[in-house]
Amino acid sequence: MRNLPVQVLWSRRFARKNRIPVGRQRSDGCISPSSFRLSNPTVEKEWELRLACVTAIWILVASGSLWLTASSHAGIPANVTLLNGSPRSGELKSLTMDSVVLTTDIGEEQIAGESIMVVELNSPARPGSGGQMEIRLADQSSIRVSTFESDGTTVSVSGGDLAEIKIPVRQVSDVRFEALDDKIQTRWDDLRSRNARDDLIVIRKGDVLDYVAGSISTVTPTAVTILVRDRELSAPREKIFGLVFASRSSPASIRRIAVRTIHDDVIQAESVQLSGQQWRLTSSSLGEVTLPQESVQSLDFGGGRIRYLADIPFDQSESKSPQENAPVVWFVSRNSPSGTGGRAPLLIGQQEYRKGLWMHSGASLRFRLNREYTQLRAMAGFDLTHVTRMPRFEPKVRLVILGDGKELYSREFLWSDNPVPLEINLTDVRELTIRVDSAGKGHGILEHFALGDAQVIQ
Repeated sequence: MRNLPVQVLWSRRFARKNRIPVGRQRSDGCISPSSFRLSNPTVEKEWELRLACVTAIWILVASGSLWLTASSHAGIPANVTLLNGSPRSGELKSLTMDSVVLTTDIGEEQIAGESIMVVELNSPARPGSGGQMEIRLADQSSIRVSTFESDGTTVSVSGGDLAEIKIPVRQVSDVRFEALDDKIQTRWDDLRSRNARDDLIVIRKGDVLDYVAGSISTVTPTAVTILVRDRELSAPREKIFGLVFASRSSPASIRRIAVRTIHDDVIQAESVQLSGQQWRLTSSSLGEVTLPQESVQSLDFGGGRIRYLADIPFDQSESKSPQENAPVVWFVSRNSPSGTGGRAPLLIGQQEYRKGLWMHSGASLRFRLNREYTQLRAMAGFDLTHVTRMPRFEPKVRLVILGDGKELYSREFLWSDNPVPLEINLTDVRELTIRVDSAGKGHGILEHFALGDAQVIQ
């Protein structure tokens, strides 16, 4: 409380009445509280209370200013996964196509964009809240909307993260009006990927999708008009499952970042910048887009072209133990050996891998790829977490990789073999199957195989 910078003012009459001596005045114009004493106890207490209140207010204001300053400069909590699977965490200070800067406990770290797989932000996802309809664009962006109309030249949509926007019809690949389920998923994917020369009106009949081919002219809230062999036909909107427009193409060589929003929209951005409290994006299909900082969930620096196999859902129902009287507890584990609680990396040869698949012999995994990928890349070999016990049992397996039932790769691996890099052609493959068959004398004992950094590439 000594020498506080509080200006104390009083009148001469009040000072004479209460016998208050005028204290020494400092160079800053303030009265030093230690330079005077009040002879009237009541007045002295009153002035002490006033000084205490003023001091408390000053401290609160100062603290509030510091808090606001700190809050305005606080970064976004972010987790970065590199292409080699190693993680980075911190607060996101800046992000462009070329680099990401994180503020960590040990200082700032700049990471080159070409070494990044994905940046995940602590924004909770709210799938489905953007709208039931889904639009896929020529650059492979996909957005969910509540309304969709077209005058034949321009598409007008609203809802979701982008509010009301207009998109040239030539940039729209397809739109789905109704919800998708497993019974028609494959057929819908086939229609979308057929590169048709005509537009298609797709109609659902039970568990079957049928279509009418022609040239779509207008789309209103109640009807879709299509020109079929010089005849103009109109179909009620409520009976239409979706629309597929004549083949659209976008330059595939352009590097993009796939920006995923909290509504599960995906914008393929050719430029990305974090500017204050907003994201500024440029998309070949949507043009310039601005999004609130909190609406972005993740940024895939591979543009969605590269996915870890461990991140893709799979069916392992056909897995079977090599010995009927010795059931396998875990056939597969993502990104770490089974039984380690996810804390240990995969160990293939002398190299550790933070991303990949661990598989016990007898494992059979089926992935639905829907012709979206052209290549599988991985480092294949035994997981050597328990290598000291392996010489006794000499574990051996056969790795088999199938595409739509056709064998794409087959090879036997002994526990002591060097890791083998895989590059498997997946062009036009709808379903990928990876099988690990027991081939050793131990019939399952320590037959632990792994695919490190297993990725599928579009």
